Amino acid sequence: QRIKILLFCALFDDSLAEEDMEDDRSSINFISEAEDSLEGAGSIDSSMASEADLIRVALLRDTLFFVGNYALCLALCSDLYHRYPKATSGDMHLLLTCACSDDVLAYIALKNGIHKFMYDEESKSTSIILGEMLLSDSRGSELWEKREGWILPGGVIEFQNRCQMIPCSKNQDELYPRYKGLAGGRFHGHRNALPNNASEDVAFSVKAIAGSLVLSLGLEGMWQCLGPLFEELLILSPEELRREYSHISDIPNIYQRGHR
Repeated sequence: QRIKILLFCALFDDSLAEEDMEDDRSSINFISEAEDSLEGAGSIDSSMASEADLIRVALLRDTLFFVGNYALCLALCSDLYHRYPKATSGDMHLLLTCACSDDVLAYIALKNGIHKFMYDEESKSTSIILGEMLLSDSRGSELWEKREGWILPGGVIEFQNRCQMIPCSKNQDELYPRYKGLAGGRFHGHRNALPNNASEDVAFSVKAIAGSLVLSLGLEGMWQCLGPLFEELLILSPEELRREYSHISDIPNIYQRGHR
């Protein structure tokens, strides 16, 4: 039951609560005033109670985001370090950013249909990301088709040899790359990050979902649920990311190899 409640909060769009509240402090003050009014009243004002409940959900969602943000980074860093034990600090920053930038998280959410379970699945930001995703997938497909179906030489065969836990695939011979629109932590065709109003809200929800899973199942349980969604992004080494995406994305140029 707890995991259902936390996931509901994570998927809830808190924009309704933010419209009239400037910050968390004003939200907390409103809740306190509402509770005082309800305690002293013989009948409950349902509109006030409902608004207070919405704010509570929004504040809990902020907490889930905070927990999920750090938990996701920790799980990814642990996974990446075991894959690339010789990675330098610059390499780790590159790998992590290419796996969990806001653009990447938003793309993963929409590509896997997570947005369909959000309270406001037809929000403006979701519509923007969907449009950008279709364009980036088209651009990425053109490049991958020239390379036999994947970014690296060897195409799909090389991809299948590297994959270990892509979700919903029992036969490894049936595995095919899905994230054609991602290029070094960016949408294909965008060297820099998308505007915040495009990817930030959806990425926030993904981190809140991670937070709800951590509080319900623990760090390992969360990664068992979400890890397969990132697998395709973790099989390129730092050197491969720099070689293949430096001319497409700004991220490989920001994080040079550095020192161990």
